[in-house]
Amino acid sequence: DTTEDRTPEFYDGLKKFVSSNPAADCRKGLEYLHRRKYYEAHICFLKAARAGYAEGQYRLGSLYLYGRGVNADYNLAEVWFREAAANGFVPHAIDVIKILERYRNRGGKNNE
Repeated sequence: DTTEDRTPEFYDGLKKFVSSNPAADCRKGLEYLHRRKYYEAHICFLKAARAGYAEGQYRLGSLYLYGRGVNADYNLAEVWFREAAANGFVPHAIDVIKILERYRNRGGKNNE
């Protein structure tokens, strides 16, 4: 994972990371997540997220929030949470965005 990995648009050149069955990829990602195979979960959620699947976008944001399988990045987490909210995964994504904003206002780390 690199610092260029900033926005959903960054992934446009990574066509292999787009799912033809995002719900299945998201379920598979959850299985990996529960087994603590975070890198594999990241790939599954990335595929689902790139396909516009709101839960995949939310789960991908969560990986960035907690630094699971990727470097923790609150800004990128927020980007994916906002994508999830825009695509219908509203209650959970909005709650996390509010938490991130409060954390930043208190001077939390990783808020550049």
